[in-house]
Amino acid sequence: MDQSTETVYQLTDFGKQYLDKRHAVRSLDRAMFEGRSRDLADLGMRLQAESTASPYDPRTIDIKGPGDFSTARLLRDALRHHERGDVDGALLVCHEAQRLSPAYHESWRVEAFIQAGQRDVAAARAAYERAFELAPDSSTLNYLYGTFLVGEAVDPTLGLEMLQKAAILAEIPPVVVNEIAWAHIQLQDFEAAVTAASHSITLKPDRYDGLVAMTTGIRAGVYSVRRRVEGGELDSAVECMSPQLTWWNRGVLKCSWVSQPIVLFN
Repeated sequence: MDQSTETVYQLTDFGKQYLDKRHAVRSLDRAMFEGRSRDLADLGMRLQAESTASPYDPRTIDIKGPGDFSTARLLRDALRHHERGDVDGALLVCHEAQRLSPAYHESWRVEAFIQAGQRDVAAARAAYERAFELAPDSSTLNYLYGTFLVGEAVDPTLGLEMLQKAAILAEIPPVVVNEIAWAHIQLQDFEAAVTAASHSITLKPDRYDGLVAMTTGIRAGVYSVRRRVEGGELDSAVECMSPQLTWWNRGVLKCSWVSQPIVLFN
């Protein structure tokens, strides 16, 4: 069977009876095939649960249905190779997955993640672009591709657009809004960064995402004030500080878990 084509067969009860009579399968072979089928179904269910629990983790494989199970298993193996430091092996498995399911965007997205880890920005972007062609409306793909474009300073403007699209396509989680705030900082739109970070706080983030939002928002505020001071706009700088302090106080009140210093500059 050609591995580039994925086909799912479904038999009626009559068809099963006919095959059992005319083309009987040995009991041992039947047990082996049924066991493999159950194992694959169990794996698929676990991967679907992971996808629901942590969809924005780049190591999570996005699964839409049973047709993705076989390829998703290969991609999980690719990620394991990568975690062990076997990059060549990981990429070989990705390419096998791409041949098996060329229309499955995760086959390309996982390669992009691995290539980005190797700092091969060009190869990572090419793989992300192929994945995006296949699934332009995937909120997680828009988030991961947008984060890559911003984080690697490849194309922060396009990255911001993708992050904003991810926020529109799905119920907005704080992790996406935090990345939008960071993209605004990269583009030196500090006021927009403060607004995004403030919005993230209203979404009741967990401790980690809340600290990221607070750090990003205060950092953007400091940058905004510093730019005004350096430009001789002292009155404007003073005016800018007041809402920043108000935002900080409100953020601390909403996030009572803030109990450690927030680092504004590395």
